[in-house]
Amino acid sequence: MDKHINLEENDMQNLLLSLISLCVILFFLIKITKNFITMWKRYFDEGRRLHSSDTDNKYDNNEYSRDEIEFKNNSNQILQNIKLIKRSNANEFKDLTNYKQKYNLDDKLNAEVNNKILSKEFDDYTYESPPNIIHFILDVFKPTKV
Repeated sequence: MDKHINLEENDMQNLLLSLISLCVILFFLIKITKNFITMWKRYFDEGRRLHSSDTDNKYDNNEYSRDEIEFKNNSNQILQNIKLIKRSNANEFKDLTNYKQKYNLDDKLNAEVNNKILSKEFDDYTYESPPNIIHFILDVFKPTKV
């Protein structure tokens, strides 16, 4: 019987020692985690203070000269491209009228496309079969032949 009591006391001592060591390990783990979080927080706060992003500047009106310059450059470039396209289109129409005048063709450029021109009554194409949605879907999903 005394043997069992000694074993139980020994087990109790082991349990007590393991609980104390677990508490010490958890204490150090919590301290290390807390120090790590504090270190990261200080690092980011220092970066914000260095770049002055933690304070509001009373002279800041949220207008950036660099963005304005880039916008003006882009708008000028777009306007130049539009003018170039307009000039090239005018040249193409001029060339076309010169060609028509050279060969004694009609030199007026009357081209108009509207819904009247695109309607069925002006469509002179002969369709072999009337359009069918089922045939269209089958044609779309038909496997290709190589």
